[in-house]
Amino acid sequence: MLVKFIMFSMLMLFTKVHTNESSEEEEGIVQECAKKSGVTIDELKHFRTDNVSAPMLCFMKCKYEKQGYVDEKGQLIKEVIQDRYDDLNLNEEERKKVDKCIDESKLVKKCTDLKDFFKCVPVIDFSE
Repeated sequence: MLVKFIMFSMLMLFTKVHTNESSEEEEGIVQECAKKSGVTIDELKHFRTDNVSAPMLCFMKCKYEKQGYVDEKGQLIKEVIQDRYDDLNLNEEERKKVDKCIDESKLVKKCTDLKDFFKCVPVIDFSE
């Protein structure tokens, strides 16, 4: 139970889209993507945008696709990501930086395609 709570809490903070999905559905997506990607509990507990492992990139790709951050062509959807700025407490400068990162990002076809995006965005440390 604790494992499920940690997985759910840590990644919902960064990847939850404002949808009509229930917590149970969201938890299902987290579990499915974690299993598919091989992400460990330790990685979820210590996730930082400036140190994203290969399994975490695959986890994030899976989550982004399932929760609408990426369209069917693989393009990051700026408006959906912008909806999260307040939840992430991004200031105006950080918001502009993320917008630029989205504009410059390549299509997300494979896990590693998110690597440059995470290198570009401001450092967000979810382990604090």
